[in-house]
Amino acid sequence: MKKFIIVLLSALAIAFVADRVLALGVDALYKSSNATDPYKVNRVVRDVKTDVVFMGSSRCHHNYVPSIIADSIGLSVYNAGLWGMQNIYFQYSLFQLLLDRYQPKAIVYEVHPIDILSTPYSGLERLNTLSPFIGQNADVDSLFRQADTYCYYKLSHLYRYNGGLMDYIAGTLFVNNSQADGGYKPLDMHVKADEMTDEFDFPDDAGKMKLFNQFIDTCQSRGIQLVFISSPMYHRSQSTLRQFARFDSIAKARDIVFLDFTERKPLCDSTALFADRGHFNDDGARYYSRLIAPELRSVIKAAK
Repeated sequence: MKKFIIVLLSALAIAFVADRVLALGVDALYKSSNATDPYKVNRVVRDVKTDVVFMGSSRCHHNYVPSIIADSIGLSVYNAGLWGMQNIYFQYSLFQLLLDRYQPKAIVYEVHPIDILSTPYSGLERLNTLSPFIGQNADVDSLFRQADTYCYYKLSHLYRYNGGLMDYIAGTLFVNNSQADGGYKPLDMHVKADEMTDEFDFPDDAGKMKLFNQFIDTCQSRGIQLVFISSPMYHRSQSTLRQFARFDSIAKARDIVFLDFTERKPLCDSTALFADRGHFNDDGARYYSRLIAPELRSVIKAAK
């Protein structure tokens, strides 16, 4: 029995050391990767110190060109948006990790129904992109606990990078940085005229609503100007428009400016400017960024 316990403890010790050593190696690849997710998250958490940070899911990621906007508003800009239905669980956590290092003057948040509704595939699992940063922020860790993944990530550092090894290697050795303009990721496709419309007939998500309000509270308590924004959509269902009307009500109740360009014409009717029903292609993003920059400048300057 004693020999068995010694062997078991030795095996556990070897596994523990191997986990930590291998995790350090994978972390080095993670930090150097140009693949979309690790590159963007690492820049935001470790490097970005701009005056203005755009946040949101893919409609932020692909629709705002920082160099164009910065040139107009006279402030430095970074696009921290990320694809993959990154809802308020992810956005709030990324914001907390950012605030651990510095405080921007303004956050421009591309709002989306996935931030407040119980939509498929947009729950607490969206946090997993931030698993390499377990243990760095108490609020973020509490959400991982709520997702029942904290213990696994805390026990195994290597597990925090689960499934990403090949992506990190390829991103380090073979992928060029496609987000060099302040985090903006261009798309080069063109929308099909008959593409389906998104519907958002889903119930409210109490957890998301609570965190959405905490995001607002954090900005207002720390003196960070928060601006809601919605870029144009090529296809717009009535259920989608109802949700953006709700964001307008929230903005008014919380004294937040909401720049709602969801139905801005002629942009929203142009097949030449869209990659798909909800995202601009590169031509569209640049046209849109030039168009909205003066309005954004007036909003941000009014708060100075």
